[in-house]
Amino acid sequence: MNDSLVKNSIFNQNEIDNFVAFSSTLKRIHNRLISEGYVIEQGKIYKPEGDNNKLECDKIKT
Repeated sequence: MNDSLVKNSIFNQNEIDNFVAFSSTLKRIHNRLISEGYVIEQGKIYKPEGDNNKLECDKIKT
């Protein structure tokens, strides 16, 4: 990467690596839920096999 770009960055390389690892973990969780039959619609996670119960997921507020 360009040195001037790195110096002007808001995040250091360690923080960026942490974001990447966190994102990767969330993707693995998402894939696991889907592979186990869960359905995710509009921020809600529905259990497999027609169970009407749902797990509420709070959306990240900015």
